[in-house]
Amino acid sequence: MRGSVALIDEKGAMDFINQDNESNHTDWLLKHIDILLKRNSLQTADLNGIAVAKGPGSFTGLRIGLATAKGLSLALNIPLIGISSLEAFAYNSIDRSGFIAPLIDARRSQLFAAVYKIEERKLNVVMEEGVFDPDELLTRLIAIKSEILLVGDGVVRYRSTFEKEPSLIIDENMLYSNASGLGLIALERLKSGAPSELVTLKPNYIRKSDAKIKSVCSI
Repeated sequence: MRGSVALIDEKGAMDFINQDNESNHTDWLLKHIDILLKRNSLQTADLNGIAVAKGPGSFTGLRIGLATAKGLSLALNIPLIGISSLEAFAYNSIDRSGFIAPLIDARRSQLFAAVYKIEERKLNVVMEEGVFDPDELLTRLIAIKSEILLVGDGVVRYRSTFEKEPSLIIDENMLYSNASGLGLIALERLKSGAPSELVTLKPNYIRKSDAKIKSVCSI
């Protein structure tokens, strides 16, 4: 499982840590939040808000991330904002312009994906997020009839499907998102008066987990 934490202020991303995590994800998050704060001479009391990915993504990762974020929000009495994992991924390329499609490997031969158009440092939704078979997604991307930058680990997993279409530009240097995009979007929403989602925020799995599907099939 891959973890990411970041510190954001009004000037932008202050610092972040991205790292593959083979240990308990909750322990990893809390440990690296502490590391990030200490190396920037900050304490949890200095935080004014918490941002967290609400999905789509790994079922276990989303549950742990939301539980940790809600615990911090409650303990520190600061607002919590949930951000789409795909939107945050796209936002990490906000200095570009044009179409961008984050593709996250959803397992079971599927992809979580969405398409955005970046214009004047704004993300505009072109294709709503969803879960797709690779060939179905290819058809939808071609229908946009424009060059699209493809990012995310799903690009590598299904490279042979997408590389045959010349309008799709594959960027293998952007396989994973980082938490900076989450924080930057959340900061803008808090500044515009968005309420805390501590009570209402739920993970957006898009589809049922493998465990739930197996239990249904076994009845």
